Amino acid sequence: SGIEYSGAYPVSKLHVLDDKQDLDVTLYAYSPFYPNNLNYSAQPLVAFTMVFKNPTNLAARGSVFFNLPFGAINDCARESTHGRNASVPDVAACVALCSEWGAQCASWSFDHAGQICFINPDVPHNVYRDDWSCAVAGTWSVGDNDITYHGTPVGGSLSAGAGNVTLSGTGDDIQYAVSNDVAALYQSFLAGQGQFAPSDAVKVGPFASATAANGAAACRVNVEAGQTVSVSVVFSWYFPERDHMGVDVGNFYVNLADSSRTFAVNNADNSELLQMVQRIHAHHNVFSNPDSSYPEWLQDHMVNQFSHFRGMMFLRDGRMREYEAYDCPDVDSIHNDYQRHLPYIWTQPAFELSKLERWGEGQQPAGFLYEDLGSFNLGPLDQWADRVMADTTSLWIMEQWEFYLNTNNTAYLAQHYPIVQRAIHWMVDNANTNGQGLPWMLVCTYDIIAFSLYNTTTFNSMIYLATLRAVQHMSLVMHDNATYTFATQAFNFGYSQLYKLLWNSTLGYFRAYTGGDAMMGDCLYGQMLAHHLGLGWLVPEADLQSHLVAELKYNGDPYGIKVVTGRHEPPPMSLAVEESFLGARATPRMAQVMDQLLELNVKTGFDTQDDVIWLGAAPDWSYLKLALNPTMSVTDALAPAFNQLGNYRDRLRDLWNIVGITSPGDWGTDPDAQGVPYVTSHYGFVMTDYYLLPVLAGTVINMPAGTLSFKPVYPCPFNVPVTLVGVTGTLTCTGGVYTLAIAYGHLQLPAGGLSANGKIYSQAVNLADGQSISW
Repeated sequence: SGIEYSGAYPVSKLHVLDDKQDLDVTLYAYSPFYPNNLNYSAQPLVAFTMVFKNPTNLAARGSVFFNLPFGAINDCARESTHGRNASVPDVAACVALCSEWGAQCASWSFDHAGQICFINPDVPHNVYRDDWSCAVAGTWSVGDNDITYHGTPVGGSLSAGAGNVTLSGTGDDIQYAVSNDVAALYQSFLAGQGQFAPSDAVKVGPFASATAANGAAACRVNVEAGQTVSVSVVFSWYFPERDHMGVDVGNFYVNLADSSRTFAVNNADNSELLQMVQRIHAHHNVFSNPDSSYPEWLQDHMVNQFSHFRGMMFLRDGRMREYEAYDCPDVDSIHNDYQRHLPYIWTQPAFELSKLERWGEGQQPAGFLYEDLGSFNLGPLDQWADRVMADTTSLWIMEQWEFYLNTNNTAYLAQHYPIVQRAIHWMVDNANTNGQGLPWMLVCTYDIIAFSLYNTTTFNSMIYLATLRAVQHMSLVMHDNATYTFATQAFNFGYSQLYKLLWNSTLGYFRAYTGGDAMMGDCLYGQMLAHHLGLGWLVPEADLQSHLVAELKYNGDPYGIKVVTGRHEPPPMSLAVEESFLGARATPRMAQVMDQLLELNVKTGFDTQDDVIWLGAAPDWSYLKLALNPTMSVTDALAPAFNQLGNYRDRLRDLWNIVGITSPGDWGTDPDAQGVPYVTSHYGFVMTDYYLLPVLAGTVINMPAGTLSFKPVYPCPFNVPVTLVGVTGTLTCTGGVYTLAIAYGHLQLPAGGLSANGKIYSQAVNLADGQSISW
């Protein structure tokens, strides 16, 4: 017996393995996900659907017990400087004491070991505390088809933890009850054979108000022989006063409904839930379906890396923001955002546009853009902060070109073009320091390796050249001859300096940095971006081919591609960490991070600075290999990406928490120390693997020219994803007939603008959700 887990974001599946049961039982949990519809997707709820299959010849009964311990949460504390305390024997007594004190108790904590109840007049943040319990003061109510816990807000002060939560179920045979003792609730459920039997310890609804630690739902269904029956319970929450660093920024969903009960009851309907599932399925079908030509491991990652959406903040006023990662509290760092932005612009482009606008508003007088919209040092939201980098100002410019290329929105480009002009002048001014012609001593997203200690790097230089190429194209659109000439001259000089300073002509690769012959994995990231955005090859293809061979030779690893090899005396880790985080040891948070990295470097005995795997390198290598060699073995081209992604899928089995840096295969002899998470949590570095989808499909987008073409690496028959800004779907080929099916979005092209493998669709294209054409 046991439980088998599987997931396809935003769906989780738990299958009960028990030969002694008559019924086969599977639990599905899922949340709304609707591409191009942020309001629907922002609903704060999870639906739980229990499916009972009866393979026997006799009727059977299935029951569901769902407990919500929101009136007393385990292993937590709410610490207030204004509270009082009293000795009580248990949680139930603490709940009762809070109720007795009325308005004087807004939240409470209970120390089980000390048997002390702490009563707070406010609602401090929830913190983990072993063998404690805590809650926001409140009461339960049971209506016709729901149970709701109403947390008590504190008037006149921020109460981010105060709100309400609701359970609402489908079906006629469902009940709700409360109790201070979850064991009593469960015994009541058993005694009632799938319903609640009232007792002194269990109060069964309906009722208007009750104080208790636990609220629960119970439902039972009859399943006839050979039949399948499902029952669903919707769990919703509603916390209006979301805070960011002590400021009430709120949650957007307060604009959609007035309570958790409204969200739960409106969705606790089989037709609503069916529609929710159908929308998720249509989204899944783009990235993973039984007929897909893409390898199964890649399909699995493409569906499940959408779990990165869990970090989105949709604020009361409509702003959309996101943390760098769960362990990096800065908000929307440009360089990290661009690594992960593709699934967002494909399915929710408004999210990306919201950030682009704010970044641009923060352009400094010199022309550069700061790193993020909320400092790593726990600074306020939407305040431009932190580092001046090689891959922030540049990538903001690149994304302006990307949106124009995908939308033909000339007005949008014109609005932001003055920022582009000032930004490119700052970039060139920096590059011309000491007449170098390439980015001068700038930190980049690969910060821990401390490459800003060198005059320039290939990573920064490739992004610089790609940005200059993008500005050339934008200046032509804007009829700006002066900027075109300026960018062209800077590109030509930078190109010559790239070969003078960074090309190793003996071994045929681009050096990681000036002053040495080290190799950096992912140093051609800027070239990948240029190719993807229709900007062509920045350097001769033969040199790129040569470099890729060398990169895999020197940096290849069983778990991906190492970040640096050949640097025998890297800067001391202390210097690298100080440099990468601005040397801000004065703040406790920064000092803690730096000390942890230093400790790991000493503790492991390995080179934890260079001899590690940053997860952007392998997918980017595979992209360029495919782009340069579209007829080569797809399996061979994808091999480094498979080594990295297959490790997380098949060995670590954790596709919803892919980190930024993994240990390599040469860290000692213990397999448990190799190919395992090393730094960061729930990170987006790996999400450059989404670039593999359009390169495998041979997608070339040029909406200003009115053209969209495909040349997949697979022969007919094939089935490949179609991924554009705000548009997703599939392109299939069967017997020489091509079919373009749109799952979500609106695609318009003039007559003759669509083609696949050179075969042109002669008519105009005007497709919306669920529509398709064949030719």
